[in-house]
This record gives sequence, structure tokens and C-alpha cells, in this order.
Amino acid sequence: MERGNWILMKTILESKERGFELIENDAGGLEIEVLCGGIGMFTVKVALNQDEASLFRENGKEFIEDRAYRIAKDPERYEQRRIS
Repeated sequence: MERGNWILMKTILESKERGFELIENDAGGLEIEVLCGGIGMFTVKVALNQDEASLFRENGKEFIEDRAYRIAKDPERYEQRRIS
């Protein structure tokens, strides 16, 4: 991705096809982008807080799959934390 003269990098740490991507952004923060909806599909991207990032580092894919499931089932709950 390029924005002005800056090139923004992202690293995909975990993913599930038609489910989610866990991304480490160029600043080292963790973001999860989740596919939501039924007939009308949309994505929700949320920055993980420190507790969630720690839980991911401790429990790996099992934690992040559960978080993605929770976001997909109730995206409104994460609306205030949504970054795109």
C-alpha cells in the first residue's frame, strides 16, 4: 500500500479463507479483519488491545479464531473499536 511518499507494510500472521486475517501493521500493532454478514457481506477491522495481543501470543490461532468468530457474530459490539 502506498500513501503519499510512505509505503505502508503489513504482515499477515494468521488467516482463514473467507474468515479473517490477523495483521501486524508497520507500527507493530495487531489488527484483525473479519468477514461478516450473510447475504450482504462486509468486513470489520479492529485493532487488538494489549490484553488481546497478549492472549494471542500465549494461545496462538485458537484465541484469534475465537475472537474472529465473536466479531463475525456480533460486529456491532466492536463498532467503537472499528478502524475501517
